[in-house]
Amino acid sequence: MGMEHELVEFSIYLFLIRLAGMACERINMSPIVGEIVAGAILGPQLFNIVPYTQAIVLAGLLGIQLAVIEAGIATDMTTLKELAPRGLLIAVLGIILPITFAIFLVMGYCGTFLQAFATGAAIAPTSLGVVAKLLKEAGELETPLGQVISMAAVFDDVLSLILLSVLIKLTYVNYTTWDLFSPIVWAIVFIIGAVVASSFVPTTVNKAMQSISKANHSFFTLLCLFLFALLLTLLANVAGTSFLLGGYLAGIAFASVGDIVSDVYTAQVKRIMLWLARLFFAATIAFEIPLKDMFNPEAIVMGLLLGAIAVFGKMICGIGTYPNIMNDGLAVGVAMLGRGEFGFLIAAEAKKGGLVNQVQYCAALWGVLIPTLLTPILFRPVFSWRSNKMHKNGAIKTDGKPIESAKDFDLGVDGDHVELQADEVQS
Repeated sequence: MGMEHELVEFSIYLFLIRLAGMACERINMSPIVGEIVAGAILGPQLFNIVPYTQAIVLAGLLGIQLAVIEAGIATDMTTLKELAPRGLLIAVLGIILPITFAIFLVMGYCGTFLQAFATGAAIAPTSLGVVAKLLKEAGELETPLGQVISMAAVFDDVLSLILLSVLIKLTYVNYTTWDLFSPIVWAIVFIIGAVVASSFVPTTVNKAMQSISKANHSFFTLLCLFLFALLLTLLANVAGTSFLLGGYLAGIAFASVGDIVSDVYTAQVKRIMLWLARLFFAATIAFEIPLKDMFNPEAIVMGLLLGAIAVFGKMICGIGTYPNIMNDGLAVGVAMLGRGEFGFLIAAEAKKGGLVNQVQYCAALWGVLIPTLLTPILFRPVFSWRSNKMHKNGAIKTDGKPIESAKDFDLGVDGDHVELQADEVQS
């Protein structure tokens, strides 16, 4: 009787989060907003109708990892090399600015420097999972700007994990200089090692496929992709960096194998990934929102200010790295607003380690939630407006279709907007 009852509860939960997502789509808003709100209400913090919450949270993490692998597969290696410096700059500024503003705010509220730093670290990280999902919804995942944003979100996640590791070390009674700098060293070592390993993966896989029947190529490719992603995820965990980075690098490595990777991923993984990704927003993120404690007046006031700082810092980061403000700069700023799992994780670790009190913890969650909910509301209108403006300016292919791949364009001299080169346009 118990299992049947839990199955009914879980079915109701799935139905309601999907219904909430569809309701948001009806008003031209990303379904992510509805999924987060519905999940928070139905989850353990309020109605608590969801069974096996830990399993559902893990399923959500798997879904977002699959989405990140897809983002890696969609990445063009030539464009990656050209745009990586800008992606890194966006990530660094996007971490430094919110933390700096938060330090001044929290210390102004009579908090200590450590409390201010921990709070700022919580509101700073952009979520690669959120960004990848929104870029996919908008059809921007494979565009040059989408790839810059994806790379920036990857670097952002790595920096966030380094911050988290440093914060945990700060809770030690006696910590050393190596304790504080070791996460940075291991992250660099992991990235270099993964990039080197990824350079020979396409050749190895293509050679191996010559010895098996063509009918099994799709299965073999998908199996190799998942095994490599699993390996990099495990190594990322050992190195103390983002598990999402492992998935992203695995996707990039297999992007050079050929169209077979993208085709089989779409055919075999897509539908499962979409539902698991919904669980990421409706469970992994939503279940972390302590609804009963969030409405302390002091926490709300500080949280609104932190939310404003979180938004302002990322917008300045986008506009500062793309002088073409009304096109790319605004779009980058809005895309980088998306917060997610690492913001909640850093806040929880800071609370567990005694670095912040309950009010500061709830305020930090508001600072994460406000841009998280605001991002999908702004994302579609901003990117649609940008796309329409580019269309009017002639930044489209001659067949009338929007640019979809890095292969369809060359960057202009200043790199701030897309310019088609006449000799590369195929009629």
